Amino acid sequence: MKKIIFNFYLIIIAISLVSCASIPREAPVLSQQLNTEIQELENSHLGLVHSFFELKRKNAKDYINTVWLPLYAEKYFRQQDISNMWNMVVNEGSPEDRLQFILATAPALQEEINLQYETMIAPLDKLEYKLEQALKEKYTNARSINNTITSFLFSASEIDENRQRYLNMIGISDDKISKTINETALITEKMLNTANSVDSRYNAIRENIQNYTEQLNNILNQI
Repeated sequence: MKKIIFNFYLIIIAISLVSCASIPREAPVLSQQLNTEIQELENSHLGLVHSFFELKRKNAKDYINTVWLPLYAEKYFRQQDISNMWNMVVNEGSPEDRLQFILATAPALQEEINLQYETMIAPLDKLEYKLEQALKEKYTNARSINNTITSFLFSASEIDENRQRYLNMIGISDDKISKTINETALITEKMLNTANSVDSRYNAIRENIQNYTEQLNNILNQI
């Protein structure tokens, strides 16, 4: 990153200090080399975004397994017909009967787990995709700008006239991308922290998950 900034400064200094008649020979070469470094920076930036959202997905999965699932399982097995069948199997059935009961009820539990997981993961996946596309667009623009600067450096006669316009085009940062990352992290952290403070009732946990997904979708709608 420092190397890229250094190269940008060299180009900026070259544009700012020279007159219409003189351009350092190194400036166009540095500008051309910068394209490679922009690509490396893009790959690194995208890798960080993917790592961030992979961690957020893991946070959601851990929350389901450690907070939501125990309460849902308790609620599920309190259903009258399920409870009666389980009591009968425990009191009168054989180990094979208990195994068959577990195998019979497991698919329904797993289906609900998968549904809950997808509910929490879907907005994260959409956010990751949108941020990835936004970053790719930014870096594509950066490469385009750099290519333009390279050509511009070879056209010394127009440097003085267009210098400020090109300097204003160099930035590649995007406050909205940073804001989205920060807000997603805060929402996830709040969801995880709430697990330790809310009433242990199942409905309270479901409300926490609903708030989490609604807040992520709100961010998604603002992009």
